Amino acid sequence: MLKKLNLFMLGIILILGLSCSKEKELNIDEKDLTSCEKGASCKYLFTEKSDLDKSPIVVIPGDYRLFLVENTIGASQVSLFIKAPMDTQQFTLNDKDIQNGKVKYYQVCLSCDYVALKPVGGSVKGKNLTPEKPANQSKWLIEATILMEGVNNPTVKHTVYVKQYFTPNF
Repeated sequence: MLKKLNLFMLGIILILGLSCSKEKELNIDEKDLTSCEKGASCKYLFTEKSDLDKSPIVVIPGDYRLFLVENTIGASQVSLFIKAPMDTQQFTLNDKDIQNGKVKYYQVCLSCDYVALKPVGGSVKGKNLTPEKPANQSKWLIEATILMEGVNNPTVKHTVYVKQYFTPNF
């Protein structure tokens, strides 16, 4: 009877040990980073405890670590915002997260003829490469593949891919 009880307890300990295991390390290859288009100005920044207002490109206090990819060519500016959780040193977003507004895309150009696009799927993964440093000195690596479609014409498809280092904007 005692032997059976010991085996039972050993089984419980193993199950608890496996269920309490540490979060799996997120792997993002630091090679082949995306480059800024010739003639463009690009920014890869993040801020903490932020969110986006309902109006375009207005950052407000909130519950997210907000990553910004900004690409400016002449009078045209494209901004991609990624809302990540504040309480982690790595994260992933999936199709559902993107469809639920964790990724926002804005195009601004007064003299351009373009199709308005919206994020509809894809994936994002991010990792703090310097977790031992304070937030204002940290460096994140983000890899994102965002599937886009036309706001008024869903047959228009586009994919935005970014793999880059992000630094603090505070």
